[in-house]
Amino acid sequence: MSLNPLYVVAPNIQYYFVDRDTGAPLSQGKVFFYRDVDMITPKAVYELQGNSANYTYSPLPNPIILSSVGTIVDDNGNQVIPYFKPFDENGDEDLYYIVVQNAVGAPQFTVHAWPNPQGGTTPIGDNNTVNYVPNGQFLAHTNLQNNELVPGSNVIAQGGFSIELDDGATSENTLSWIFQQPTQEPPQSPRWVADFICVNSVSSETNKSFRLKFRDVNKFNDEGPFTFAFWAQATGTVPITVAVVKYFGSGDSSGLLAPIPMSSGDITTSPPVNGLYNYSINFGSNEGFIVGPNDDDWIAIDIIFPTDIQFNVKLCDFVLIYGNEALVETFPLQTNANMLANGVAGWMTSPNPDGSDLFCPLVLTREGMQFDHSGIGMIYASPSAVPAPSSSTSTTNLLPCDGATYVSSDYSFLGIPYTRLANYLTAASGIGHYPAYGTGADFATGWTDTGISPNTSFYVVVNAPGTPVAIASNGTIGWTFDPVMTYGSTQIGSSAIYPTASWNQSSLFQAIGTLTTASVTDGTPGTGFGLTLFDAATGLFSQQATNGFYGTAISAASLAVGSGQCKYFNFVYNSITYKVQYRIASTGTVTTGTNDITIDLPSTAAASTVAQMTAYALQGLQVSRITATTHPGTGLTAGQYWSFQTNPSATKYFYVWYTINGIGSKPVATGTAIQVDLLSTDTIAQVVTKTYAAINFYQVSVPDLEGMFLRGYDSTPTWDADKATRFSQGTGPGGTFGSYEYGQFESHLHGATSNSVSSTTILQRNGSGTSQEPQRASTASATFSSSSLLQGSTTTTTTTTISDAGGNETRPVNSYVNWVMKY
Repeated sequence: MSLNPLYVVAPNIQYYFVDRDTGAPLSQGKVFFYRDVDMITPKAVYELQGNSANYTYSPLPNPIILSSVGTIVDDNGNQVIPYFKPFDENGDEDLYYIVVQNAVGAPQFTVHAWPNPQGGTTPIGDNNTVNYVPNGQFLAHTNLQNNELVPGSNVIAQGGFSIELDDGATSENTLSWIFQQPTQEPPQSPRWVADFICVNSVSSETNKSFRLKFRDVNKFNDEGPFTFAFWAQATGTVPITVAVVKYFGSGDSSGLLAPIPMSSGDITTSPPVNGLYNYSINFGSNEGFIVGPNDDDWIAIDIIFPTDIQFNVKLCDFVLIYGNEALVETFPLQTNANMLANGVAGWMTSPNPDGSDLFCPLVLTREGMQFDHSGIGMIYASPSAVPAPSSSTSTTNLLPCDGATYVSSDYSFLGIPYTRLANYLTAASGIGHYPAYGTGADFATGWTDTGISPNTSFYVVVNAPGTPVAIASNGTIGWTFDPVMTYGSTQIGSSAIYPTASWNQSSLFQAIGTLTTASVTDGTPGTGFGLTLFDAATGLFSQQATNGFYGTAISAASLAVGSGQCKYFNFVYNSITYKVQYRIASTGTVTTGTNDITIDLPSTAAASTVAQMTAYALQGLQVSRITATTHPGTGLTAGQYWSFQTNPSATKYFYVWYTINGIGSKPVATGTAIQVDLLSTDTIAQVVTKTYAAINFYQVSVPDLEGMFLRGYDSTPTWDADKATRFSQGTGPGGTFGSYEYGQFESHLHGATSNSVSSTTILQRNGSGTSQEPQRASTASATFSSSSLLQGSTTTTTTTTISDAGGNETRPVNSYVNWVMKY
């Protein structure tokens, strides 16, 4: 152990005792050590043993028998320097009474109150000690709204100060700040004094504390006595208790301990004679407790106020110093710069070693400086190209919005973990455990049935349209793996169809592509199941889709037929007719032609799940339905796994494996590992949720905004008339943040014109012809009349008819964002 400040070396480095009468060495003299408080109870003195790696303090004999030359020696006759411990086991002052005798017991001299830590030194508080309170005079603080304290925790000043009330407190309490003019009360004229008032008390409340908090519950662990001091003045007598409070953090920890009272007293109308109230503090040992893993633990000193009386107390000049009580007379001198550095900048959170605070600015909060993560996920405009975050030329935490994907567990060139972006995109999504812009076209997405409790199954969707891959498969876990999509007679995804399709997290789905509008038909899929055709390409750029259709799905139970032909509808894509048919609970007859698509669903699937799976089928995706049959309480063991792939490439194999209570070894399996951490108490529903959440978090996509405009999210909608037909990347819903919309112009009519033109034309003999006027979304015709002459003068009449063109509004292709304003 390191040197312990509770043990005080004797002032002299060599003790030499002499006979009081002759002055000769006090040969074989005796030195007795007692407690000064009663002068009869022996009190040990010590010698230092070991080295700097492991010093120990070993008691010396009591009494000590001096050497033949009157010096203090150990049992081997080696000279030693005695160490005193002028404190008791509670850290309170406990001085020595020393009696010296000659060899035959004749008294030589006595010493009282030895060694007095203040003897011959400047009193503590007169600017010769360290004050551990970072903002003891409230130089930095933030006014409360209307000076009102609210139930719960109220941060009142940077550097760890707060006032704690019951979560459901109904008493009326205020905290205001008094700007001080030069004064001796409190001494040294601090700039600000806190004025704490209980306007109306409620005796049933249990907590009303003025708290000074320090980050890190182990900060003062197992150290000796501290003195906590402060200036205070009340309008009457207010009883208080000073206590230590420990919070061991969130997560797997010992949590919050009840306050540990240190001492009690009264705050009165007159401060103490020495200027400050002094209280002894012993923070004690944390041995045997567990500190949580989230770095949010703390230790605090609470001034506990009564809840059953009204009071008005002014407080300032907070001091915490190492040493015994009743020793702090004045506030240690501190410059404003020192208090601001300690209380504002010094109270910043420790940078996270995982790199998640890198390139985040520091901002001032009510508690002090904190790393600001509010910029993560924001979309900015740059006047120049931005390198990819993996590039060695990257110098900032900006990345292109080009639709790229990032593995959450990887790091950028600058050492920034992509986890923090993944956390933001997942939290910003309107769907639980799903990143706002999807997981990328080269990966997969996990989902579960809506409205079913408890959930025992989930879906894994391969995101790449037109990628024929097999369904997920068992490794060692023994669950059930079923295909949801069958294209023709195969259970492998289709490579023939991939219009843009989406769903709105409810019952609406849509498809936009090279569809033949007139050929989309409702093949009796069920009462309430309807299809609506629309011209998606009217007024669009030529590279965009030509048309599409909406569908309003119903529940699987309503689609069930029991026997006979399963319900279906038809659509045409690239001039080929496809049939989408629904087989519910494995009942009903389906056709297995090359262009027939079968969707297998349980009877419990909600309308939203039907819409979702329909959108997937329209893109030719492969979907696996996985039913969990075991959990940690019924046979699921650490290290078990199952597999899926996202395309036929050998590098696109993945396996999902499990740990239980942090225990488990990664199995030897083909592909990239995705780890799922379970607890031994997890139910099947919790296993399901944690599994698809882990899949979705493995990789995230950023928005592809190349060539797009940004449009403000329209919740009503008031301005975005086609909000319901928006779509999103990957397999996510349309109509929410991050969704996209094709451009169009508002529907309008140019009218009809008729012109007669005299001109010279060259025509075929006895012929006639037609021409086409190149106008978007219009029809134009011209009829020519002529004689049989090969060349001559003729009159041509051209009639042009332009029909309605456009949609509900004029807009560019755009992506939804949520416009925000900093304040």
